[in-house]
Amino acid sequence: MKILITDWSSFDQVFPLALKYQVGIEVLEFANRFEERFIGQGMDDRDILETLDLAWELLSELPVDLLKRIPQDMIQQYRR
Repeated sequence: MKILITDWSSFDQVFPLALKYQVGIEVLEFANRFEERFIGQGMDDRDILETLDLAWELLSELPVDLLKRIPQDMIQQYRR
């Protein structure tokens, strides 16, 4: 999606929409990777530590401001 701005006075209105669109794409891509690697593990036999490592690997792809339900100290300790 390309946005052509002809009236720069509307930039302040368009820019937040563009950011939301980009964040939406990132979240959808994350959801696909999460589904593929975490949920649909196939024949992998992961123990709990491998599962947690994979969870943090995947969660680390998201912007920190989207990790609202995870305490900040855990994000600082485990985010890669």
